[in-house]
Amino acid sequence: MRLDKFLWCVRLFKTRADASKACSENKVMMHETAAKPGREVKVDDIFILKKGSLRFTYTIMEIPKSRVGAKLVETYLTDITPPADAEKNKTILLSKKDNFNEGGRPTKVERRKLDKWTDQVYGLADKKKRSKK
Repeated sequence: MRLDKFLWCVRLFKTRADASKACSENKVMMHETAAKPGREVKVDDIFILKKGSLRFTYTIMEIPKSRVGAKLVETYLTDITPPADAEKNKTILLSKKDNFNEGGRPTKVERRKLDKWTDQVYGLADKKKRSKK
């Protein structure tokens, strides 16, 4: 099976085009070299997937016939990310979670945090205090 199709089948990418694009942009590595989208994958192959600053390492357990359900992914793929990379990935994901919601309008709490931060950065907190007196 082609690498891009496999990545799509095991739900690492939402579309096959996204999987192919990631391979073309050297975000998928096999045997320490960039893997092309048409590369044939076999059982026990190991590949590294880079998504932004995250880095995952996987082993292929089986080759699926077609796209599989989320519950069945573990049958076809095993995450063997080294502990150092796994810890780094976890901290990056947690830091992203702590930031403001992705896109859209900020919540009231987020807005207050943002106002407080901008006041501190631009020194507006002192001017507000003076004007109130």
